[in-house]
Amino acid sequence: MECERLTLYPPKALLMQEGSPAHHVFLIAAGTVSLSTLLPDGRRQVFGFARKGDFLGVVAEDRYACTAYAVDRVSAFRMDRIQMRETIACSPQLLAALQEITSCELAMARRHIVLLGRRSAVEKVAGFILEHQDHASDDAPAHRVDLPMTRLDIADYLGLTLETVCRTLTALARAGIIVVIPGGVRILDHAGMAEAAAGEDTPALEHARLCPSGARRIAAEGHAHGG
Repeated sequence: MECERLTLYPPKALLMQEGSPAHHVFLIAAGTVSLSTLLPDGRRQVFGFARKGDFLGVVAEDRYACTAYAVDRVSAFRMDRIQMRETIACSPQLLAALQEITSCELAMARRHIVLLGRRSAVEKVAGFILEHQDHASDDAPAHRVDLPMTRLDIADYLGLTLETVCRTLTALARAGIIVVIPGGVRILDHAGMAEAAAGEDTPALEHARLCPSGARRIAAEGHAHGG
């Protein structure tokens, strides 16, 4: 199966557009890609983030089912979709790989549904951070969680407003659970983070939510970085 040379995409670059003809399949080599769809009322719903090793554009229809934008610097191989389908039909190994991709996509959808079903913003944001910690590379610092996406991307993924995401990050920081750093967060209290994700309020977190100053600054940073 032939594939084009590795292509570099700058932040916010479009890889594929929902509803456009699905001519290519993408294999992410590095970086993060946001996956979104437009709701009937015109709002954007981010439903996932693709990372190294993920395939995009593997669809049964002839048109892309979602829109994919580069969150940060992304490199990806772009392969002809028809050639890939023909190769898969003759290769049990590639067919097994495709089935694994489908299984991973279903698991991602289930995680997103569970995250959206959580009651409070604190549960959603804390769960989101822990989910991304699980996807960290083996050589990443244990306490650092990279979040290259904008605050608005996070809000659209969690079904929250930008201001709510920023207030929640501020509350988690004031409670001593995290420190907000450029490009992500550093977890100071793993037990506290797990409790927050499970909906177990702590006195420090409850007090922090009553003192929301600082959220405005984080919101401004979110807008400045494309949020």
